[in-house]
Amino acid sequence: MLKVDHAQNKLTTIELNEGYFITMPLPTRIDNRLRRQDGAMLGIVIVMLAIIVFIGIAGLTTNGLWLNYWHAQVDADATALSLASGINIGDRVGQINELEECSRELLYVSGQANKQCEEPDFQILASLAHSLNNEAISGHDLVERERQNQINLIAQEMRDSVRKYNANQSWAPTVRLPWIEIEKPIITQVEVGAIDGGQSNVKSLDTIEELADYDRSMGYLDNRTQLFKGNINATLPNDAQGLTFKISALPARIKGTCAPARNTNPLVFKKGITVFSNNNFGSSQSASQGGQIPNAVQVSYAMHTSLLLRDKCDGNLHLVSTATTNGAVTGSN
Repeated sequence: MLKVDHAQNKLTTIELNEGYFITMPLPTRIDNRLRRQDGAMLGIVIVMLAIIVFIGIAGLTTNGLWLNYWHAQVDADATALSLASGINIGDRVGQINELEECSRELLYVSGQANKQCEEPDFQILASLAHSLNNEAISGHDLVERERQNQINLIAQEMRDSVRKYNANQSWAPTVRLPWIEIEKPIITQVEVGAIDGGQSNVKSLDTIEELADYDRSMGYLDNRTQLFKGNINATLPNDAQGLTFKISALPARIKGTCAPARNTNPLVFKKGITVFSNNNFGSSQSASQGGQIPNAVQVSYAMHTSLLLRDKCDGNLHLVSTATTNGAVTGSN
């Protein structure tokens, strides 16, 4: 007779004919196989849960980074556009360009008159011609000083705006998760310069034919528009005094319409000088002023990011935005 303890799932008693009893366990091979299968499924479930959690964390991190990067780029474009708009405020760059060309023509005419008075028939006017030429030189020196003053003023206005912007940025992180922190971007560098291939707002009127022919031979003029090329030093012929006439690049007025300030491709930006540098997040400096009044600005940003792992990792996401100023109000029509 066989008695099985079903509650314990084992063979408990075997009664033999001779009145002997023996007890032995039920074989457990099948039971162990089932238990191993249950353990394998539990491991698979744990691994799958870990993968799902990892994908979720990676998705949240990537989304936070890209969302903040996009917002930071929009903010950078707006700031660069604001700085660029201040370059030609009140049409100061366009007016300086016009004054440079007017002073250049006056110096050429007075120089020619002074040279002509060396002839015997005009020596009586030599003193007057010499005096007028000296006044023209003094007037050009005044224009040059004002041009340099405008360069310094533009750079100082930009530095003040950048410092104010950085001071207003909150250092509290814009994204804070248990494993990552992303801070608001700050401006690390501002460079001013010009857009490659730009022309000026000054047009050659061919009033002085000899001077106009000289300008064409020197490549100062665009043959199609008759506008002076931008960022040139239009020296005078046979100028023993070495005077400089620097005409900055600036979009000309076309049919009474001025070009608006706008964001542009950073690849067409030609660096002039660095007016602000804050690479160490605490020290600022400016480079020595250059010779041309700028018409564009390039702003570099850094967005500090920290990974709060076992060993904290820090780094910066970098952004760049470029903008050019509005066109001239005076000059070519």
